[in-house]
Amino acid sequence: MSQLAKTSSSVYERIARYLVYALLIGMPFHALVVIVLGNSVGYQSYFQAWKELLAMALLVCALAISMMRFEMTKRLITTPSNVVALIIIVLGLFLTLLNGVPLIPATFGIKVVLLPLVLYLAVQLAGVRINQTVLIKIVLWPSYAVAVLALLQEYIIPLSWWTALGYNSSTILPIQLVDPAVKSIRAFASLGGPNQLGAYLILPTVLGGVLAMKERNWRYALGSTLTLGGLVVSFSRSAWLGLAIALVSSVLLLGNKFFRIATIVAVGLSICILLVSSSMLPQYLQNTKLQYFLLHGRYNQSQQIEGSDVGRNSAQQKAITTIVSEPWGHGLGTAGPASFRAAQPLITESWYLQIGLELGVLGAGLFLIFFVTNGFVLARIASPLSLALAATLAGLTATNVFLHAWADSTLGIVLFILMGLLANERPSKDRS
Repeated sequence: MSQLAKTSSSVYERIARYLVYALLIGMPFHALVVIVLGNSVGYQSYFQAWKELLAMALLVCALAISMMRFEMTKRLITTPSNVVALIIIVLGLFLTLLNGVPLIPATFGIKVVLLPLVLYLAVQLAGVRINQTVLIKIVLWPSYAVAVLALLQEYIIPLSWWTALGYNSSTILPIQLVDPAVKSIRAFASLGGPNQLGAYLILPTVLGGVLAMKERNWRYALGSTLTLGGLVVSFSRSAWLGLAIALVSSVLLLGNKFFRIATIVAVGLSICILLVSSSMLPQYLQNTKLQYFLLHGRYNQSQQIEGSDVGRNSAQQKAITTIVSEPWGHGLGTAGPASFRAAQPLITESWYLQIGLELGVLGAGLFLIFFVTNGFVLARIASPLSLALAATLAGLTATNVFLHAWADSTLGIVLFILMGLLANERPSKDRS
């Protein structure tokens, strides 16, 4: 490589690194900032596009660097997880064109499903290197601010404050309740909704716990308690489940043989107890407030569920039936949040079912391979951040059964960039 090419490559790398900083730090506050700016000066859709503009700039830098460093690019692009990511991108674009999906829903579908994968590849091709100590701060400190805002929203901030900022039925509802029968507010803080808040706070909660265990530092435990509080007041049951699985996974990754066996036994006993007691659950929960927090609804006199879970189950069953009869996929933008821009929106109440409808059974399988491959890579690196991220991926695997969690731009962009940054790290024992 000539001296001029080296200089140009160095400039592009520096720009790419600053773009990554901006995306990682800015995304947790994206919804709040966009709504406030849109309410005060207008042009909300223009402010909303900042992340896509930065993503495009990062991709340009990555392509420029990859052309200057062809051998490195060839090596990176042939790693298993990157090959799978590229196949998913090509498959998504092919099915979208093949099925003639209209431009607007297709564009949103590409943004929701493919943009995180593009960023995952871009940070590798751009050769972005960020010290993991710095990355830990970038993950934790914004999450602390988000968690504090969530707790303030739950207990102190009045509704009028949110409406004055521009929160309404056309942006984000300023107040969301667990159920009209109870007055508990579902906090969303600076995220797009309570479920998005809960899913986002899984990583910092687990990371704080991992750091507290490995470094014996109580400040990380305190920070993890703070983010746990924010996650709890989201009242997102899927996020609670994801956190539980992530915490169990982190113990299995971190603990010695005794703790691993004890954890497996405890989880097994808990599942057995839950299965045995499930038949008595309706009778136990009926006429108690607990049913509203667990069901986001209630059991009626016939011990049938009434509430949001009824619509959730119906949507999932409809999606499963469609996938079984049409397993090849309808193209991006035909299901999930992006389908709100289509003539017939189709919310599946499950990210996996969304992908199954958009990219078919093949696409859903490829995504599972992608996440499993990255999970093994992260576990092998064995740093606090990589272990916490691997455990979080395990937890989000469960969360996405019941939510479109990966369709949230904050979660998708932040976690896929982090996976890309760590994809080619050496295991801790191999570092000098």
